Amino acid sequence: DAIVGPSLGPNNYVVSVIKAGGMEGMDMMSVHPYSNNFTGSPESNGLRQRIRDYHKMVKDNLGRDIFLYATEFGWPTPPEGPSAGNTETIQAQYTVRETIELYAENVRGITPYCLGQDEADRADREHYFGLVRKNLEPKPVLLAYANAGRLLEGSAFVGDIWISKDVGAM
Repeated sequence: DAIVGPSLGPNNYVVSVIKAGGMEGMDMMSVHPYSNNFTGSPESNGLRQRIRDYHKMVKDNLGRDIFLYATEFGWPTPPEGPSAGNTETIQAQYTVRETIELYAENVRGITPYCLGQDEADRADREHYFGLVRKNLEPKPVLLAYANAGRLLEGSAFVGDIWISKDVGAM
């Protein structure tokens, strides 16, 4: 009863793998729906439309529907460098918002990029994606993500209410 499938990366590679028969017997595909520049809200980065487009591209080329699983996503919080604008509060807010948006698009298995972080390079975003700090102290995102999971468990997405740009309810 295992659910099996790959993470194939860029769209052009996905299509070539599908056309070569590489998805035969596969039930799912893994996606990593990061924002375009690791800053900006999920909404301003068009997350839901990107997921819809990706899902449609896979279905159109595969000839059948499959589930998508988000096996990596998140926002880094380096104190320096190009991604330094993401505070830990923003990380928590965007993580919850993306979780809800992925859930709304029927994405299964929504998993943040990493639990911990090594904080070795203050300007390298790869060192600051964690839900806990290097000293194992929880960041706000840990509680926010846990609460989102608790609230979504067993629920059903029923729709959107759009109030204005970057303001809405799901």
